Amino acid sequence: MNEIEAASVFYTLSTIAQVLAAFMALGSVFVFFKVNEDKQEMKLMAYASIVTLKSYNANSSLFEDYIYRLNKNYENGSINGVIQILNSMIDSFIVLPSDGPDICSTAMLHRDMLILIRKRIDRLLRLVKISIFSGVLAIFFCITGLAFVPIIPYFFLVLLIIVLIVLALVSLLMMVWIIFYSLNNKKTGYDV
Repeated sequence: MNEIEAASVFYTLSTIAQVLAAFMALGSVFVFFKVNEDKQEMKLMAYASIVTLKSYNANSSLFEDYIYRLNKNYENGSINGVIQILNSMIDSFIVLPSDGPDICSTAMLHRDMLILIRKRIDRLLRLVKISIFSGVLAIFFCITGLAFVPIIPYFFLVLLIIVLIVLALVSLLMMVWIIFYSLNNKKTGYDV
């Protein structure tokens, strides 16, 4: 391999690694803010469920106990606890003739919205893991390839560059999608 070809390969490998590292850092910022935004929305939704359910005044000790436990889980920051209490409320009040249907429909709505937001966070984080894994793998191959450029046969060098470009494209396209997904404000639209 002559000097011009070797310099081109060095430049290509180092550029791929730098671009991937920059995109992973940029994407991480967007993901961080989106996850925090969604967690804040979950807290707002948990608070809204408490406020809304308190307005029913069901005059039962069981109902008051559920409201108390909802408040405790909310104060402790346990959104999963709030979801579990809402599930228990649904099971307990579905058979009551007076306020039961209203309490159940409200509890179901808030529970489902909390679960929706949690699934949105989980989906985003799963895609981030895939993108980062493919990006780190590509960066690793770039750095490793840089060390072996002078001794790798030309055919394997071309194969390595093709594999790197595919890994880099997968990582970059997923990270671009993640950034656009993070910018898309999918709010539940619930205000207290």
